[in-house]
Parts: sequence; structure tokens; C-alpha cells
Amino acid sequence: MVSLHCRRRSVVVDGEAACYLKQQALRASLLDSRGAISFAPARDLAAHMLLAIDDLTLAGNIAAQWLQERVQGERVDGNIGSPSDAVYVCGRWESVSAASDAWSAKGATLDNTDPGMRYLWKANGPLILEAVSSETAISPAARAALLATGTKAKMIMPMRTADGRPFGLMSVDRLTVASRTWDIALVDLFRSVLHEVVSPILAAAKSLHDDQGSPPRALNEISIQLTEAEIRVARLAAKGLGYKEIARDLQRSVHTIDHQLRSIRTKLGISTHARLVQFLSRQLRFRA
Repeated sequence: MVSLHCRRRSVVVDGEAACYLKQQALRASLLDSRGAISFAPARDLAAHMLLAIDDLTLAGNIAAQWLQERVQGERVDGNIGSPSDAVYVCGRWESVSAASDAWSAKGATLDNTDPGMRYLWKANGPLILEAVSSETAISPAARAALLATGTKAKMIMPMRTADGRPFGLMSVDRLTVASRTWDIALVDLFRSVLHEVVSPILAAAKSLHDDQGSPPRALNEISIQLTEAEIRVARLAAKGLGYKEIARDLQRSVHTIDHQLRSIRTKLGISTHARLVQFLSRQLRFRA
């Protein structure tokens, strides 16, 4: 018991030390070095995000609120993600204008295999959809998914680690006026702040979050993000059934089951099928 307690305490101390080191390194590069951020509002954003670097969700929400207020969007949302995910889930971080009757995008999903999404993940700057309803760069299904969240115009950009790997998306949405274009100064502000401030801090926060091995949220907090079909698949996965057994039980193709299980893992923040089965079988309590 003593040795176990000591190991747990060591993990906590190591985590605190890692957090402190990342925080100080970013503070030095973003705020104190010769090439530090000079734009005062961006410096203030960096300082506030650094205080929340040990809380990935809070740090992202701070960024979303700042962007929503300064880039003239009615909603800003973002999330961790990867080009290899089956789906992208909106709204882990979200800020909605109090002055508009804006809809929340929390839990909305986009098919990550859509050509438009594949193009987006490769972008090094903002991708602007001036009128979602008539946008040809994305598929009809993707347009429908965006319109369902009330989005009429969107500016979206991938966040990247220092070595260039995309690890998430952040977007600014307009929900009432589709024809008004974003001023070039606002596009440049979005690009520069996302690249110079938001991405490095959220990449560090994600690294700390991943190292801590934080468990996914219980299903009663996020089950609204799962479709009924996904819940049926998850119930069977919780019993230890394999892909083929689930497909046979539900009379679906193995490809469909694979797609649904990857979607479930993305939504629950779980990286492997084995960890998903363990989580479902030991912790989840499904709604009736």
C-alpha cells in the first residue's frame, strides 16, 4: 500500500512538474523573448491561456471566447481531431454571441472522409466558405451537416504542432448574414493568433492531457453525441463482441460497424478498440 501511494504521488508530482516546465517554456517564447508577441490583446490571450494550460477544455474555451469577440463571428467552436479520424466532432470548445439567437454546434459531427474535410486538414491557413448553402468545395452531405447547425458562412483552420502535424480545428461561424465577407484584416488576425498563440498552447495542453491518461467522460455526460445506432453498437462492444459478431447481430456490414466504432472512439476520446471495450464494460451505464 505504501509503495502504491508513493507511485501515485510521484505521478502527480511529475505531472505538475511537466505542466510547470511547459508553461514556463511557452511564457518565455511567447511573452518574454526578443521575438515575443507584440500585439497587446494577443499577449493577454496567451497569458490567460497559459494559466489554464493544465485544463485542455478551459484553455480552448478561453481561446474560443477571445476569437468570437474579435473576429466578428456569432459562434466559434473547435475540438481536438486528426485527418485519420472517421468523424470530426464539433464544439468541445465553444463561444456563442450573446447578441444573436445563435445555435450551439456541440456534438455535431462531420464526415472526415469528405473531400472538403481532407482538403481542409492540409490547409496552412484559413479556409473560408462565404455561403455554405452554395459551396461546391464540400459535399452535399457536409453542407447539410453545417446548415443543420445554423451555419451560413464559415472560416475554419487546422491547428498544428511545432512539427506541422494537425491536431485539431478551430472555426468562426456566421449564422445570420451569408453575403458579408470577412475583412482581410480579420482573416489575418484569425490566422496569426491561431498560429502564434492558440495552436502552441493547446498543443501543449493536449500533450499534458494525454500524458495524464485522463479517463473519458461517463456516457451519461456525452451520450447525446452518440446516435441510436452507435449506442446499439456500443452495447454489444461492451459485451466483448468482435466486429464480425456485432455486424452479424445487427445485420450490418463489417465496414459499417468499423466506421461506427471509430466514430464512437472519437466522440469518447478513446484511442484504441481495446480501451473502448474496457471503458464500456466497466464504467458505462446506458440510458433505457
